[in-house]
Amino acid sequence: MLNLNDQQGKGQLFGLEVAGLDKEVKRDRLVGLMLSGALPLIALNFFYQTLATIMIFQAYVLTSWLFGYACLVEEPENLRRSWFWKAMAALTLLHLVVLAIIFTWDRANPDMAMKALVLVIVLLVSMLIEGCGMLLILELCKRSHENSGGDEGQGST
Repeated sequence: MLNLNDQQGKGQLFGLEVAGLDKEVKRDRLVGLMLSGALPLIALNFFYQTLATIMIFQAYVLTSWLFGYACLVEEPENLRRSWFWKAMAALTLLHLVVLAIIFTWDRANPDMAMKALVLVIVLLVSMLIEGCGMLLILELCKRSHENSGGDEGQGST
């Protein structure tokens, strides 16, 4: 039986120390991880610039930023709490809606989607909208959990 309440590895996420670090350090680590994962996709877009490779790149960048920021930067100490995973379910739905909107726009405007400046602007605006929505959803779920009685959801899957 998996015991999620054990103290071994507390303060670590995927072997990385996250407890006690400033948000800036955590964010810098996330950016490094995200960029190192994006290098093969950047190379793929450079050699085979198609709409499909651009959409894969957009999906990777947005997904790694949204869920990486939520797990590594904002709430690493609450990963084992039930309210966090309820918030992640809502974030997943928000993320799928944003990706659907971006992909629809890409298919409607393939020539513009292939321009680097437009790609960066679309990603930055999407990250801003999704980031604000993520922070709002996390805060609402955290407050709801605190108002309903506290730690009874810790350790549940």
